[in-house]
Amino acid sequence: MTIVFISGGISILFSPTVTPDNIEVTSVAGTLAEHPAANTYGRSQYIRLRLKEYPDCVFSIEGDALEATKWGTIDECVGVGDSVFLNVDSEDFDAGQSSDESTDGPSFHAVYSFRTKACTLLKLDDYCREANSNQWLGWGFLLFGAALVWGIVAGIVRWLRKRSTGTNANAVDK
Repeated sequence: MTIVFISGGISILFSPTVTPDNIEVTSVAGTLAEHPAANTYGRSQYIRLRLKEYPDCVFSIEGDALEATKWGTIDECVGVGDSVFLNVDSEDFDAGQSSDESTDGPSFHAVYSFRTKACTLLKLDDYCREANSNQWLGWGFLLFGAALVWGIVAGIVRWLRKRSTGTNANAVDK
């Protein structure tokens, strides 16, 4: 258990920093086909966008991107028929566009920035800042793992002292 916390902390702390330079994005422009579907409560939180130009694609804002999004202003800024500009994950988008196979449903694409002519709801820089803000979690895992190690070592030392003290006391009595 201790190893899990320590290795988890180390992996989070030493994960590469997300910057606009090391994210490969594809710019997508289009017309909003329907009002964004938003679920900002519960376990599965997301904002889903559909564009007229890409009827088989669903553009999804979730995770760190959702945390960085000004989703409270979506109703004021975004409407059906508005021109929208997105930056989506290149690898994800290219794979979905080049697929020759017929799929049962729409393909989902991660969105890293989202704006209309009227307002910007998600900037790539804000996404990167949010993605890098999880460093405290690594420190938490690392400190908890270290506390577990310290507790285990202290317990072993206490047990060894008690055992050695008990053995010496018995030897004197004989």
